[in-house]
Amino acid sequence: MIKSNSKRSLFLILGAFFIPALLFTLVLISKHVYPFGSSSLLRDDMNYQYVNYFAYYKNHFGDLSAFLYSYNMTLGGNFLGLTSYYLLSPFNLILLLFPIRHIPLAIYIMTTLKLSFAGLNMYLFLQFRQAQVLSKITQPMQNTALLLFSTAYALMSYSMVYSLDIMWLDVVLLLPLVILGIEWQFCGRSSMLYLITLFLSLIFNYYIGFMVCLFAASYFVFRFIQLKFIQKHPLKSVVLWLRFALSSLLAGGVAAFILLPTFTALRGIKGNIPYKFTFEETYNALDFVMKLFGGSFRYTDLWLGPNIFAGMLVLCLTIFYFLDRQFKIQERLLAATFLLYLFLCSYISGLNLIWHGFSAPQGYPNRWAFIFSFMFILLAHQEFVLAKRPKIEASLKLFGLIFLLCTLFAKLYPTIFNSKVVVYNIIFGALILFAYGLMKTVNKPTTVWLLLLVSSLDLIFNAQAIFAANYPSITRTAFDQYLQQTQPIINKIKQQDNSFYRIGTTFQRTENDPLLLNYNGVSHYSSSEKVQSINFASFLGYLQASRWTNYNNGSTLTADSLLGIKYQVTTNNGNHDQTILANGGLAHASKQEPLTATVPVFTSNHYTVYRNPLALNLGTVVNDQVLAYNFKQHQTQNVFNRQNDLLTKITGKVSNVLTAAKPLASTPTSGQIDYQYQIKQTGVAYLYIPMKTNIELQPIDITVNGKKMTNSYSDAENGIINLGAHKKGEQLKITVAAQDPHTLAMTEQPQVATENYLQLKAAVLALKKQPVSLKMQSNTKLAGTITTNRDQQVLLLTLPYDAGWHAKVNGRTVTPKKAMGNLLAIPLKQGKQTYRLTFTPLGLRSGVIISIIASIFSLFYLWFEFKFKDKL
Repeated sequence: MIKSNSKRSLFLILGAFFIPALLFTLVLISKHVYPFGSSSLLRDDMNYQYVNYFAYYKNHFGDLSAFLYSYNMTLGGNFLGLTSYYLLSPFNLILLLFPIRHIPLAIYIMTTLKLSFAGLNMYLFLQFRQAQVLSKITQPMQNTALLLFSTAYALMSYSMVYSLDIMWLDVVLLLPLVILGIEWQFCGRSSMLYLITLFLSLIFNYYIGFMVCLFAASYFVFRFIQLKFIQKHPLKSVVLWLRFALSSLLAGGVAAFILLPTFTALRGIKGNIPYKFTFEETYNALDFVMKLFGGSFRYTDLWLGPNIFAGMLVLCLTIFYFLDRQFKIQERLLAATFLLYLFLCSYISGLNLIWHGFSAPQGYPNRWAFIFSFMFILLAHQEFVLAKRPKIEASLKLFGLIFLLCTLFAKLYPTIFNSKVVVYNIIFGALILFAYGLMKTVNKPTTVWLLLLVSSLDLIFNAQAIFAANYPSITRTAFDQYLQQTQPIINKIKQQDNSFYRIGTTFQRTENDPLLLNYNGVSHYSSSEKVQSINFASFLGYLQASRWTNYNNGSTLTADSLLGIKYQVTTNNGNHDQTILANGGLAHASKQEPLTATVPVFTSNHYTVYRNPLALNLGTVVNDQVLAYNFKQHQTQNVFNRQNDLLTKITGKVSNVLTAAKPLASTPTSGQIDYQYQIKQTGVAYLYIPMKTNIELQPIDITVNGKKMTNSYSDAENGIINLGAHKKGEQLKITVAAQDPHTLAMTEQPQVATENYLQLKAAVLALKKQPVSLKMQSNTKLAGTITTNRDQQVLLLTLPYDAGWHAKVNGRTVTPKKAMGNLLAIPLKQGKQTYRLTFTPLGLRSGVIISIIASIFSLFYLWFEFKFKDKL
């Protein structure tokens, strides 16, 4: 008998793990998602961000310095914030088994495993809760029924909607174990499980981990009140509270080696607005009720309440729980109060922002909605285990309520609750109520499996609806094709030149191409991007928006040279444009001409690589006037005047490399504005169109003298457009057109200037007279020698200033300075000098010390608990 029960227990545990994997796979098969079709899991941020981070992870695995600092993002920067948010999942090790072109397959495996472990962990938690918390003698059929709720947790709407935010799922799968650890404490067991799982939640993803910390504290209070004052358990209150508080603090302390430097690194990131409490509603209260039903997600209506659906079975049993007089009225009121508390935390903006780390979420809202589903499942499970067969009248009334609500939502939310969604909810409402009533009446194992089948089909249909209504995906072949076409070009550049330089491309798949293709660039998009870096790129005329920086159109030869952009990759192949567009990227800039005065290096297939002979090194000896200059305090709005001023400060001599063209006239007509300019200096002409808004608008068409130059996107800033060589006295007719009148109204007077190549060349050659040698020992260690001909100079590095950089010159510590409001500078003296730069993220050393101390205290605390467990 014991052996038979062990086999059955193992079978159910395997079922809890594999059923979610099977159902999720069936969903992907039905939606033709790779590896079962041409589509893929590369949707929205998974395509624009995470797949590129995963490529970086694979390329640099084993090099710790690459995860502390990276040169593959907007001139370079502290990479620990990005690492800790996106790349600390142990499941990411799976990426090492696949070439980068097969990362979409790795993502499928990783996602499936996370959902499977979510199901398994929920099963283990509910099994303990059934036996210990609900004090129910477990029967084989009841253990089988646990699969109903473990599968519901694994495939709840939250996990399906946010399957593209794969890094959040690690904490979702840990939540049942965190709460199990709290239940252990209430039962007088060790705090080890709670301490370890809370620590792992903070490590795997500190953001969702913070939400779990808030819920853990809330759940502890809820359970304490329930046990102490309703169920009258003889709890040792003071000891219990101390154990919970101490184990929580120790979990945070052990995680300090990640948390402290991460929070330090995230200061000044984009969207980091000071917290302000308001009573404004986050969504309409009726939206919350609508989200209780399946198929209620549309990516075009993201802000219509949290994604809380966990299956029709969970919804029905949760309602039955609150109507079941078998449970004390005080217990049901407490549960209702706790759910109301969670609802208010989600509904009231000021409270919701607290749960989101005191910061408004960018893009997807209600990121802790999985907690609602978790609580609904707990109440539904309790009703399932302890309740008797529901009366037919109650089931009919509940079905009537479901029918009425679906009919109401069809009128209020017609784009979401279409006829298919209405029929789906009504049918599965009826099937679930019938199967549940049958199971409670017949009480045979076959009825449990029938209910599991119906419930699984319900979850499958909901997942299918979510995938159909989510962001459109990128095909696996489009991703593979782009990678196979572009990566060899980058590799060939590296083979021919092993010095430090940056690369710009006149096309892109996403803003994170430098991370995907592993090169030093100026494009980047992530939640950890510094606002100052974005603004500096905008100051120099590179395309940017509030959330990213982008080389794409490029800037002037002046700006490219100062930033060390040595190579520019171009293509004029129309098929390549289609490949990029199929990847969700921007292909319009591939129509741009390469920067004039760049030298062709090689051509491969339809790519041509050009070298900029004027590109400066990473470090250049310049006038110390750059220390007093701050780009943020610059008054002029003309981007070309800004570059002149910047070059003046760097060289110490007045620079007029860029000369503004003379505006002659502007003529607005239907759908376009015509501008007339006269060139005042022979050279390469550039065009820049400022925008009056920083919101995303429709594309604008730009035509010069009847020739279409580009269909530039108007995401806050367009970037500088190369118009080719023009002679003094020439007139330019520039037409700015847009199909959207609002977009056209948001454009300002274009800025046009020509560049004096000889003057720029003279300025750059003068800067190169004081040579700087550079050896990159690792991403966090730079060293070299400098020979300066006078005092009052600095080594200017085109890296964003970060207080984590430490410098030594001739063996003596020197304090790095901030130059031009954003870049890193090292003060120098006259003569030959050796320098050494090291980067350590601020807070890392202190965090490691705190973690070591907290780990020692944790071991002592757990030993103390074990030693005196009889007294707890």
